[in-house]
Amino acid sequence: DVNNIVSWFAKIFFIPFFTIHYGMFTGVHGIFVIALFAKGLVNSSKFPTPDLILNILRFNNLGLAALLILGSHGFSFFWNYIGKKEYESTSVKELMFKPYKRIVILHLVIIFSGFLVLALKQNIFAIILLVVFKILVDIRGHLKDHHKSN
Repeated sequence: DVNNIVSWFAKIFFIPFFTIHYGMFTGVHGIFVIALFAKGLVNSSKFPTPDLILNILRFNNLGLAALLILGSHGFSFFWNYIGKKEYESTSVKELMFKPYKRIVILHLVIIFSGFLVLALKQNIFAIILLVVFKILVDIRGHLKDHHKSN
């Protein structure tokens, strides 16, 4: 089917574009998160490295949370997109724009949690806010995306 072939080529073309564009958003968010949770682990003359990220996760006991998030999204990708063949009915436009809805919520959570950290001198409030909103957004998104017939 010609439409299916065109759709696959469009998806392949937009992967690098999306990776760079969305990557810039998440990169900036990462810098703010590092600023909130690094507690002196950051040498301001260096750009964040994978070792720094791992140290921040270890120092703040966030390793398990990071693995669970990665596992959850990985499972959903293989179960729904590959296993249930959502790729057959998902448009390039949908693939490109769906993740940006989360960016708005992430902006707000980082800003408000940042204010909490600065005001209360405790990063636990930021962690709670990030976790709660992440869970709520993921549940809502999952239900909306994978239970369209309900």
